Amino acid sequence: MTFCASGARCTYGPCWAKETSSPWRADKIAGGYVVRDANGRALAYIYSRDNEADALQAKVLTKDEARRIAVNIARLPQLAAGSPC
Repeated sequence: MTFCASGARCTYGPCWAKETSSPWRADKIAGGYVVRDANGRALAYIYSRDNEADALQAKVLTKDEARRIAVNIARLPQLAAGSPC
């Protein structure tokens, strides 16, 4: 069950995405990516390794996998824009 900022029950998705400043962006950092809101607040860190062998050994994502996940997280406010919350 998800609750909106107002405390009301929300069944339409990630209403918390509306509580941060849009747009979100995925920035490359050493060792992965960070997703930031429009104010520069870090929302998520996605760690990775440069090649698949290192990623498997460290049990983390490859650089390409981390990039795709970071970009999709950065798109969440656009997806939540249609939510009635």
